[in-house]
Order: sequence, then C-alpha cells, then structure tokens
Amino acid sequence: MVILPMNKQEESNMNTTKSPKQPRLSLTKSQLQTAAGAELLNLCQSLTEDGHLMDEEVTALKTWLEENRNTDLPSSDFLTTAVKQIIADGVVTKEERLLLYKAIEIVLPPEVRKEAVDRRKEAESKDKILSGLEREAQKQKEREESERNHPLSSANFMVAGIHYEGRPETIRRYARPEEQVYLARDRNNKYSKNAIEVRLKNSRQIGFVPEDDAVDLAPCMDGECKHYAYITKILTGGHSPIPVVQAYIYRPNASVEGAVSESEIPGEKLYSIGDEIRNLSLPPQKVALHRNPKDRNEVIIWARNLMERKDWLILDTETTGLGPSDEIIQIGIIDPFGNVVFNSLLNPVKRRMSQEAKAKHGIELSSLRNAPTFVDIYPKLRELLHGKLVVAYNIQYENRILTQTCAKHASDDSTLGRIRLTIQCAMTAYSAFIGEWNPKYQDYKWQKLPGTTHDAIEDCLATLKVIKEMANAELSVIPDPWWRCLFKWFARKK
Repeated sequence: MVILPMNKQEESNMNTTKSPKQPRLSLTKSQLQTAAGAELLNLCQSLTEDGHLMDEEVTALKTWLEENRNTDLPSSDFLTTAVKQIIADGVVTKEERLLLYKAIEIVLPPEVRKEAVDRRKEAESKDKILSGLEREAQKQKEREESERNHPLSSANFMVAGIHYEGRPETIRRYARPEEQVYLARDRNNKYSKNAIEVRLKNSRQIGFVPEDDAVDLAPCMDGECKHYAYITKILTGGHSPIPVVQAYIYRPNASVEGAVSESEIPGEKLYSIGDEIRNLSLPPQKVALHRNPKDRNEVIIWARNLMERKDWLILDTETTGLGPSDEIIQIGIIDPFGNVVFNSLLNPVKRRMSQEAKAKHGIELSSLRNAPTFVDIYPKLRELLHGKLVVAYNIQYENRILTQTCAKHASDDSTLGRIRLTIQCAMTAYSAFIGEWNPKYQDYKWQKLPGTTHDAIEDCLATLKVIKEMANAELSVIPDPWWRCLFKWFARKK
C-alpha cells in the first residue's frame, strides 16, 4: 500500500512528542530549478493529464525513477517507495493505480496539485456514472435473457405409437430415464398433420407425441422454435415399456443448454437415406402379397442391426467369367458409410475373357496390361478382409471367386492362402424381403441388384442402398393365428 502523508491528528501527535520534522514531499521552487526536478514535474503533469493512471504510465514512472535514483529529491524517494509497493505482486489493480495517482498529487506543487485533483475527481465521477450504466445494461441483458429462455410451452406425456415397428425392443435396449430425446416433425404423416416423432440420441424413433399435445407443439416447431425434452421415467407394468417424456418449447433465439431446433437435431433419422434410395421402394402390391411377413420382418431386423455396426465391409468383383477357372479383374470394397476402402483393376494370369462377361462390365483385356496382379494387391486385401464381416450381393459367388483366384496365384507366391471371412449375403436377404416365391426350388426367387452397373464400386454402393432400404422399411403387423383369436374371443366373453 502507498505510504501517504500523515493526517492532522497524526501531525498533532508528532508535534506533542517533538519528533524530527518530516521532509517536504512536494517539489519546491528550488528543486524545480534543477534538471531532475523539472523533468519529474513534467512527467507527473503528463501522468495526471486525464485524471486516470494507466499501466504503461506506471511503467514510464518506474523507468524514470530507476534512471534518476541518485537525485537528491525527497519526492523521488517517496514515489519510488510507492511504485515498489504496488508492483510487488506483479499485478497492478485499479485501486492501486488510484493510490499511486494520489501519491503523485502529493508530489506536485500546490498551484499544480489542485488541477490534478480536480481532473481525478471528474474522472471518478464519470467512471461512477459509466459503472452505473454498465450495471443497468447488464441487468437489462439478464432480464432479456431470462425472458428469452423462458419456455413458451411445455408438455408431459406418455409416448404414443410404441407398439409398432419393433419399438418396444428399441425402448428396452436404448431408452433410459433422464436421457435427452428429440422431437422431429413428421409433416408427411398420413394420419395427422401435427405428427411429431420422438427420437433417441442414436436417432432411433420410439414413437410419437400424443395428438392432444402435438396440436399445441406442432405450430411452435413449425415456427423454428427450439425444444428440450428428456425421459422422466419408463412405465414397465404392461406388455410394452412406455417412456414418459417432459418437453419444453423455447423461442428460436433461446440459449438454453441442450435446447435444439429441428434442423439442429444431431444425426439424421436412422435409415433415412434420401430421394435416391426412396426411388428403390418396393411396389405396394409386392409387400401386400408377401408369402411370409415374418421372414420379411427378420430381414428388416437383420438390416437394422447391420446398420448399427461400423465394423463391416461391402465387397464386389468383376471377373473374366463365371466358370471355375475364371479370375477377378476388378475388386471394390466400401465401408458402411459409402467410403471407398479399396478399388483396383487386376491383370489376370490367363489373358482370356468370356464374351458374356465383357458385355456386362465392358472391361477390355488390353486395359489391364499395366494393372497390378492379384499377388501384388493380396497383402492389402488380406489386411482389409481377413477375419472381418463382409457383405456382398451373392456372397457365395464372391467368396468362391476370391478363393479360386487365391488358388490360381498360389504357385506364384507360397504365402498366398485363403482369406477367411465372416460372410453375409444381401441378395438372399433382399429376396426374402421382396417375397416372390419360386415353386420349383421352394424358396424365394433371387432378385437382381437394383441399380447395378457392373462396376465394382458402383455395385457396392447399390448393395448399400438395398441394405438401407430394407432397414428403413416398416415391420409388418403379423395377425394372431386362428386358435389364438378364438381363445381371446372366449376370454372376452367370460
């Protein structure tokens, strides 16, 4: 703290005890005649010019005092002590700058001091007014923020429509109390113009907002309002678990933590795959005439479970033909997100190709002369595929052609062995999904890959589209057998 001059009471006590007289701290006329005194006066007048003392001005004063430490001026010693005290901790506060400013006032001659004091008081008055205005502005901002973040509407409801599309199992596996959920308008819903989906964080739908609540919430969401919703509890007394949700609707400019507008909902609706995929939708009559809806449901669940995973690959090849001695001439691999993992043309050992194969993929043998051989790409291929789950359209054929290509090149490289895969077939799944029956083989008729171009990567992408199409499909409602219906009828009669 700066050492200031004694007050009158202290001076009286000092006079009573007859202590030595304190040296005058303000600059005297004789001191002002010296070069050091004149410099110090000019510096102090400059420092007090605007009624404030800034950090760089404190530094300037400190520098001058260090450079003129040998001057025989009491005022210089006084200011040196004051400066050392306020910079001792390395931080100069507003209060410490004020104390140093007052110390500088003491050093000034009386005729100059009054002007410095007046400027300080004027600056303090302005600071006080500005501080008051800032406090009022902050309070106004807090009031506006409080009003902006106040809910426009709220609803507490049991999620509706939980019994369909495998939602009970989704709720059992993924829904938890206190977890945030998201509300998304379903504007194409044919049953209600106010339909609002309830989705989990993993984008799985668990049902809808009940119509009575949706009537109030839908206009707010259409107006781009934000919402925050979470599961308060899950009722488990009945056949299916029922989540209870608390939802709050806020203004579009609200800054409530966790509140999102519909466009800000993380991720996208699971298995919603855009207009290009929707063009692959099945004709309605094929679904309606499905031989066994249970088989179709099993395929849908298989596709959904597959899309939840991220550790599988899709593979497709183009070959010199379909026979036991034919080879791969193009191989493509993508991940579940459609990213190309591997794509290469291959130079076959036997430079011959069936006309049927050439007509399909259009690859000329002459274009393969500079392509790598299977032996060249085998280490990378084994690294990607060995021990992995691999899905292909007609995986049995792809696995056979991969195996026989390995065998054909084994004499060229003794380390070449069979790549062991966990395989799943998208073609048999899609055939069961379509449900066309082949009475000759007593099985579902194999379906051609929709959108195939006979390019390995393009066919991989077409396979991914088919899997997403199946995953996005609604589960069929399977009626009870006649004997169960009869049992229920008797039970109601009782």
